[in-house]
Amino acid sequence: MQRSSAAIHQRTVPIKLIKTRKTPLKKGCYSGGRGLYGDIFCPGDNPIKYTDPMGLYTDEEIDDFEKSTTEEQMDFLKSEYGSVQSPDSTDTERGAKADEMRDLRSGMRLGGLFALDESFMNEVLRDFLNLNEAGTMNYTMNDLTVNNGWTEMSSFGSQYHQTNAPENGPYNAKFVNSDGREVVVNSNQQTVLDYPDKGTFNYVNGNAFTSIGSGGHKLYDMNPYDRLMNNMGITPILRSYPVWTGSVWRVNSDYWN
Repeated sequence: MQRSSAAIHQRTVPIKLIKTRKTPLKKGCYSGGRGLYGDIFCPGDNPIKYTDPMGLYTDEEIDDFEKSTTEEQMDFLKSEYGSVQSPDSTDTERGAKADEMRDLRSGMRLGGLFALDESFMNEVLRDFLNLNEAGTMNYTMNDLTVNNGWTEMSSFGSQYHQTNAPENGPYNAKFVNSDGREVVVNSNQQTVLDYPDKGTFNYVNGNAFTSIGSGGHKLYDMNPYDRLMNNMGITPILRSYPVWTGSVWRVNSDYWN
């Protein structure tokens, strides 16, 4: 989608992260190919924001990101996030950028990035990466299907997202996507958008190994969530169906009327 006006800006990320795709735009100028909203490079000019029809990072760009230092990665992540935060940016543009940036997840130097700026990683970027294609956090049950990469967690696996659910049920349903997104839906099939129950993007997919001790999900998703709740003065209430009934291993949406 074309922006209403082109914006001149100074690129602050490492030059090695900017790869030209050698797509001629006008004589002497090339597209930097930074996803849906790439940069035009012209000799002697500052980069100019424009709509890049090429879309998405190349394998080479992702490889460069993975090899970059923690500081370079942080600069790049903030630059990419900031590129769709102007008043002229649309929700659709933000959704497309979030989708693109999720491809960087596996190459993030998470320990160093959280040490540099936990507030950005744990709140700003985490919320941004959880956006859908429309640039919102509103999902429908028709969106949250296996064909779209979603899995509903068991009642036990959803227990951290029940503080504002009825004490004895029906409980909220938690869905996770293989790309890291996480969505919580209440029994009225409305997306939960507020802490402590809302879904939060996962930098590392949770499983029996990553969710304990020094596992990545424990270190960069679960522990940061606990710290944020503590800073907000919130004590989450864990709820699930009783273990002895076997219902704890079923999904919560099974019990909705």
